[in-house]
Amino acid sequence: MFNKKILRAALLIAALALIAAGISAGDCMSVFQKAAKICYECVGIG
Repeated sequence: MFNKKILRAALLIAALALIAAGISAGDCMSVFQKAAKICYECVGIG
């Protein structure tokens, strides 16, 4: 059985690796622009 601490550490490392990959690929600004557009549409501004 997996130890909870090992599982948490593995998930954290995987998440950080995927975040770093996205930033290095230049997708960070694209994600923020899409999030802002969705938010504006939700409140009826955009």
